[in-house]
Amino acid sequence: MTTPIDKRPLWYWRATRRLSKTALAEAAGVSRMTISKIESGRRESPDLKTMRAIAGVFGVGLDAIDWEAGKRERDERDERDAKTLAPVA
Repeated sequence: MTTPIDKRPLWYWRATRRLSKTALAEAAGVSRMTISKIESGRRESPDLKTMRAIAGVFGVGLDAIDWEAGKRERDERDERDAKTLAPVA
């Protein structure tokens, strides 16, 4: 029986390792913009090569990182904003 993995967003892994987006990007061999887009949810899902490179920097498996967290957070924020901006009847 395996222990369930507690997935964490990319920003969590980066923050706990005290890495800037630039430092993570350099260590993983990707652009800073790639890291930024993944964290903010502006990039749907990184390709497998990118995910392996980033996970490798942290020494964790692909399933330890919640790759879609930024998109969910962005969708939730957009939904809240839409409700706030809705006209009052």
